[in-house]
Formats: sequence, structure tokens, C-alpha cells
Amino acid sequence: MISLCNQWEFVKDWNDTFAQGEGTGEAVRLPHTVQELPLHYADHNSYQMLCGYRRKLDLGQELEGKHVFLQFDGAAHVATVYLNGVELTTHRCGYTAFRVEITEAARLGGENLLAVKLDTTENAAIPPFGFVIDYLTYGGLYRDVNLICVPESHFDLTYYGTHGIKVTPVVDGANANVEVEVFVKNAKMGQYLQYTVLDAEGAVSMNFWGFTPSMLHEMETRFPAFLDQALAENPMKGEYFLPGVVDQLIQEGKADVRVLKSLDRWYGVTYKEDKPQLMAKIEALIADGVYPRNLWK
Repeated sequence: MISLCNQWEFVKDWNDTFAQGEGTGEAVRLPHTVQELPLHYADHNSYQMLCGYRRKLDLGQELEGKHVFLQFDGAAHVATVYLNGVELTTHRCGYTAFRVEITEAARLGGENLLAVKLDTTENAAIPPFGFVIDYLTYGGLYRDVNLICVPESHFDLTYYGTHGIKVTPVVDGANANVEVEVFVKNAKMGQYLQYTVLDAEGAVSMNFWGFTPSMLHEMETRFPAFLDQALAENPMKGEYFLPGVVDQLIQEGKADVRVLKSLDRWYGVTYKEDKPQLMAKIEALIADGVYPRNLWK
């Protein structure tokens, strides 16, 4: 997956010639809103328009034989996608991700022009409108856009914006049936799908790591290369993840990872509604002698 969040042009007044490369637009970076509103004033008409985005897209010959997709994580609210002036698809809903295959329209080994016509008006026929919301919806390519390249045989990435896998669990008392349905494009003889179902005792990673001191040196040494790539591709979203460095060290034969099992249960707070339940769990652990009574002192 390759980020396409940088080097976009934006215009507030769409013209079909914009998809052909004519005219100029404001230089923007995604995520982007078509109209910023002050905190003390809000008018839903301010962000309703027929606008457009575009950027150049270089696709190398190494993609020959692969299937190439664009993934839009959020385009509010009706998005029509063009590549090299050819209309590819229209997606109606600003709150669902979607993908479009560009394999046939793409020019490999050269420059391509990607354009998006975006209708940000509040249309009662398009979710979530229809007199059922009471908040400002704004508009724009307000989430990331990415390029995805897959082999000829692949999961159907255009299946409702999913990964082409549908899992349906049905719980019946202490038992459960898990139905896995896959949607595959260009399946070939001899290919098969392998999946694993874990029970309640299955291992779950909570991203808690323990390292030897040499890890600090490795992270410091590799950070400049990460920073150069993040600044060039997507500086607003660049994150230096520990698992990424660990994976590099494993691939280079410089590290081994041992998974330690813990019987403890993980509790977290994401929303304020989670607080009472968490407080009750901590109190129960104190009552059972797992935590000391003066835990917070």
C-alpha cells in the first residue's frame, strides 16, 4: 500500500477539463476539507459545492501483470474518479471507504493524471442525509488515499470497500459456528485459503515489548531513513512503529522474538462510558489482593 496523500491540486469550481489536465488549482495535502469554518460561526451552505481534486501518478513497468487499485478512505459526499480523463466509477456516501481498479486505464512506465470530482452538497438521497442528522458534515477528501497492487489472483478488493473476506460468527450457548466467505478474483487450480480460529485461550498481542539496550541503537540508526521517507510521502501521518523496526531486524537476521504468555486480562478506556466498568474491575482486583489497597498512592 502506497500513500497518495501529497501533491494534490484543489479547485472549488469543477470543470470537466480539470480532469484533462487544464487549468491550475490550489496545492493541498490530504486529509483536506473544502472549506474551513471559524469556531464561532457555522453555515452548512459554506461547504456545499461541486469541487475537484487531482494529482499526477507515476506507475512503473514493474506493475506489469499486477492489478492496481485506488483506495479512498473518505470522500464526502459523491465522488467520481477519473484516470487520464476516463471516468472509472462514482461512489455515493461520504462515510464509507471504497476502491476502484485502475489496471486497464493506467499507463505503465509513464505519468498518469488522477482526478476526483466531488459533490459536497447535502442530498437527501445520499446517506447520511435525508433529515436524519443534526450536525455539520463538511466535505472533501477528508481521509487518506492509497495505491494498492496485488497479483492476478487476489481477494476482491472492490467488494463494498472490504478486504474480500466475510466472517459471520453465530453463537449458540457455549458453542459457536464461524462461517468464512471469501470473494476471489482470477482464482486458479491448486490455490487454497487457510485460516485459523482461536478459542478463548488463544494468544492475543497487546503490543507490550521488552528489549535489550542494543535496540535503542538500532532505532536511532534507522530513524533518518524513516524520516526522509515520511517527509516525502506523508509527513502528517508518519509514525515510527516499533514492530516495523523489529520486522527489519528479523529479516536481516539480527534479532529473534519470543512471545511470552500472560494470564492477565487487558482493560482499556476508549470512551468516557468505559470508566465505570474499568473502576469496578480495578476495585475487584484490589479486593482479591491482586493490587494493593493504596494502588494510587
